[in-house]
Amino acid sequence: MRPGADFEWHDHIEHALAAGLPRAVIDAIGSGKTDALPQPYALLHEVLAKTKTWQTIPDELQARVAAEWGTEGLVEIVVVSGFYQMFAAINQGFGIGVPPP
Repeated sequence: MRPGADFEWHDHIEHALAAGLPRAVIDAIGSGKTDALPQPYALLHEVLAKTKTWQTIPDELQARVAAEWGTEGLVEIVVVSGFYQMFAAINQGFGIGVPPP
């Protein structure tokens, strides 16, 4: 997890599982052990590593993502990344954290 995104992480794990994301992928991301993510999750992680740090996605990476998910998929990935960064910033600004069990 990233500082400031704890609420989003906690709030979306069940949704991710319901959508078919493997538990092993969720656990790897949550623990920061992303070096061994299987494809296509490793490819997605490469994109998010750029967007989360406000870096340009290199052309060759954009081409690989577009080959996997199409140009529309590439755009959606970048937009969703920005969407969650925005909400993480808002939640952090107001001190919204993980709800108590």
